[in-house]
Amino acid sequence: MWRSKYTLYIILASALLLALSSCHPKKHAVKEGEAAATQLTKEQRKVSTIVTQVNANRQDVTGIRAKMSLHLTLGSKSATVGGSLKMKRDEIIQLSLTALGLLEVGRMELTPEYLFIQDRMHKQYMQVAWKDVEIFRQADVDFGIFQALFWNELFTPGKSGTPAESDFTLSTKEGRVQLDTDSRRTLTAQFLVDVTRYLVSQATVGTPTRSDLGFDCQYKNWAKLGDKVFPNELELNVRAGSRKINADISLSRLQVDEQMTDLATTPGSSYKQVSMDDILKMLSNLNK
Repeated sequence: MWRSKYTLYIILASALLLALSSCHPKKHAVKEGEAAATQLTKEQRKVSTIVTQVNANRQDVTGIRAKMSLHLTLGSKSATVGGSLKMKRDEIIQLSLTALGLLEVGRMELTPEYLFIQDRMHKQYMQVAWKDVEIFRQADVDFGIFQALFWNELFTPGKSGTPAESDFTLSTKEGRVQLDTDSRRTLTAQFLVDVTRYLVSQATVGTPTRSDLGFDCQYKNWAKLGDKVFPNELELNVRAGSRKINADISLSRLQVDEQMTDLATTPGSSYKQVSMDDILKMLSNLNK
């Protein structure tokens, strides 16, 4: 029973990682930073002002670590597990899942080269290059997209580095300020911006070629981190075909850590490598 319980955690976490490849905008009420279009100042209506100010609030540290509570829901299945989040800019995003606050039962890693899932309970792992995941390749999804989402930053699909004002158009819909990337691209992004603090309060990524796939990320409860702020709560909502996935990530003990090195996991010889198809088969069984 104990092993089955934590296998569910790992499978649900795997589902999240596998489904975060594509998107269809899913609208949610966003209370933070709402500003009626009629109340916006002339300066706040300028794309240049908004993009410049939001970029100025980007974290300029290279390493972040925090304790994490992760609640995942896949269809009728759900699980809550503790763990930690470690991020090294341009290198890795690592989510460690723990049982009883002590025993690590699983690990998820995203690097510029590959996706990695480790099931420590059953001594197995999956590692796949971004380019080898068909849906990622078709939608031009890569590590940079996930890094920007986890770091709460503006980004332009298909481009690296800090985005420029020319990458966006500005709209004010339903009393909210929104930045949109070029709709002609394979992958598009929309950002709701809190113009009182110039922070991204919601990011939605989509692909016009797959309307049955979509996700968005909402950010809440910003806390001091270094000289700037960082959200303590992230809510990811994903739709992949008939499968709906929700992930609520709550962070605590958030701190800057510039000394982190060698975070990428190397499975020992006792671990068996499994394929993405194996993971998908397990996910299919969850819905039965």
